[in-house]
Amino acid sequence: MGSKELRELLQHYYRRTIIRFCMEPRTFQEIVDHLAERAGIERGLAHVLAAEHLAILEERKAVKPTDGRWAATEEAIQALKK
Repeated sequence: MGSKELRELLQHYYRRTIIRFCMEPRTFQEIVDHLAERAGIERGLAHVLAAEHLAILEERKAVKPTDGRWAATEEAIQALKK
């Protein structure tokens, strides 16, 4: 597996992890902590990855910010179940 394929696989994993965790509204810090623990990465890196992937997921309408928390949209939850 090349580095490009590995990178794409990890990005997909991080986004699915965030959506699954946000089935209930979560704060940004909760998402960072969960991502760091789940992926086994340093918190600083988790902070950057969470910000990057939340922006992408919001643009794709997979998550939405609500009162300082992030929540997965119903469409994203249904897509995970498939």
